Amino acid sequence: MRRELIERKGSFVSRSILDYFAQNYADLLSTSVKICARICANPSAGEDVLHNVAVVLCKKQDELADIQNYGAYIAVCIRRAAINYAKRNSHSIPFGLDRMDIEPDPHAGSREYDYFEWVASLEKHLQKFDPIMRKAFIAHYIDDVPSTALAAELGISEKALSLRFSRMRKELKRSAPSMFRHLMVLLSLN
Repeated sequence: MRRELIERKGSFVSRSILDYFAQNYADLLSTSVKICARICANPSAGEDVLHNVAVVLCKKQDELADIQNYGAYIAVCIRRAAINYAKRNSHSIPFGLDRMDIEPDPHAGSREYDYFEWVASLEKHLQKFDPIMRKAFIAHYIDDVPSTALAAELGISEKALSLRFSRMRKELKRSAPSMFRHLMVLLSLN
């Protein structure tokens, strides 16, 4: 990997998400450990989770070239990868729409706040949809809440939920193609 950095007033500005990842590795690892402690009840999973995120970022770096806030996007990736790690290792994860209301842990550092910033940006692109459906969309596509659980919580069939999500994805692809691409890369984390 060729690293191109620009020096600006004594600090370096990342030109790619991989540059950002390399420059902030220690901070990202610390964030990953803290998130894994909360989601997986296993802080030692932080390294594995961050490795999985790095692999996806390397494979998909061209699709992520236009990300505005690398830290926010990587924070979302870490959280999703931690949820998937917990599921693979049979940790119980509370499902439901109320998960999105949980404020970030003030001791977890700024990365967890970055997560909420990226989610808010995604939600802005879905403003024409009902707030509860936006919340369900984010719970499903960001936090990997099963559609069966969401449909039951919303009191609709899984097929109806699937159709609504399909409309929302189409609107996101139409109105914000780069955000849609970033979401599709995020979904490739497992």
